[in-house]
Amino acid sequence: MDKSDRRSAYEAAKSLIGKAKSILISGHLSPDGDSLGSMIALSRMLVAAGKQAVATADIKALGKPGFLEGVSDLLPLKKLKRKKFDLFIYVDASSPDRLPPEVRPFAEKLPTVTIDHHATSEPSGVAILDPAASSAGELVWQFAKWMEWPMDHATAEALWVAIVTDTGRF
Repeated sequence: MDKSDRRSAYEAAKSLIGKAKSILISGHLSPDGDSLGSMIALSRMLVAAGKQAVATADIKALGKPGFLEGVSDLLPLKKLKRKKFDLFIYVDASSPDRLPPEVRPFAEKLPTVTIDHHATSEPSGVAILDPAASSAGELVWQFAKWMEWPMDHATAEALWVAIVTDTGRF
């Protein structure tokens, strides 16, 4: 992703986020550390920026990254039917068919932002994609830095887990 494409994607994502009142964030099925860390970090930064944002995942499928601070704030998938959102952001999922079935309807009907580092991505909506990035966590961090969002310890830890999971190191 060259600088011009990145800036254009960032501006489009910023516009959608600015208009949104309630934001749903998801990653791929059986989230690994990159997916989960990216979701948690992004939701925490959006909330700190004054947005109503929540991440969702199958809590039973978290595995090792389930220790992260913020896991208890995840909205269980079974509670999605009762919620209304006006923006959907998905991270570390190469296409909507990699999302949990419960969140796919949101990807189909809402404005969407995709943040991913997989070269095979088939995003919908605004796409922040960079196959040269180490992880979705790196892309979330770059976007957060561009947005000038503050980052607390738990958010930094979630991004660290995201990046280390996909790289094994820095």
